[in-house]
Amino acid sequence: MTNGQRATATILTIGLKKILSTYGESIVELRAGGGSLGSNKIVIDNDYGISIDNPGSVFMNVKYKQIRDEQGNVLNPLNEGKIEEICQDIDQRFEPYHDEKEDRDYPPDLPVEYFVISVKDNELQKLSQSNTSEFEILFQSDVVENPYLKEKVKSRNENLGLFKQGFKFRCLNMHELLETQEKYGQVKRQYIQQWNGVFDIHPKSPLKIAQHIAANYTPRGFGELTFLKTEGMNKMVLTPSE
Repeated sequence: MTNGQRATATILTIGLKKILSTYGESIVELRAGGGSLGSNKIVIDNDYGISIDNPGSVFMNVKYKQIRDEQGNVLNPLNEGKIEEICQDIDQRFEPYHDEKEDRDYPPDLPVEYFVISVKDNELQKLSQSNTSEFEILFQSDVVENPYLKEKVKSRNENLGLFKQGFKFRCLNMHELLETQEKYGQVKRQYIQQWNGVFDIHPKSPLKIAQHIAANYTPRGFGELTFLKTEGMNKMVLTPSE
């Protein structure tokens, strides 16, 4: 491996419960959502195109954004008690998935679309030659296409029930690493890493940064270093490091 290679830090799950339990109060923004909108549409007035979804449908959204007061105190922290409350709410609203072949239940969960964490890291400051040690990291959901990486995602999530409930094979990848010059005032953003997804074939993605994030800021057992490689003329694919 050389520093000329393009890479990112990857989390081999999209499960909300795992993300909440791993990052907790360091999360400054998060979006997740899932469930069933219903396969049966009930027509009320066909002439006017009025219909409703199956009344038995359940869909849940989580749109979290950290709120601070003028002194910088977090007013809505994702502390242990709040995380437990959110997880209990998911369990109460959704039925566990029962696999008849295995004769076992899988707990319900929601897929995460993206989340942002805030970190303070002196080593990362040295690696990136940044002016400050305060950063924000954006992880975003992407489809997994590489067969070997797909098998890794499948094996890590087999007890979480996400794929048993029909979710596509996806993982959470570092899309942005930003140096934050000012924490609570006007924020000047300096991108250390920036990748806008599979159709961005010119990412700013230094290997040494991806290695540090993968080693220090991914859930234990779910972290991975992946390489970004061009496929065809206009697409990037994630390739596992092993």
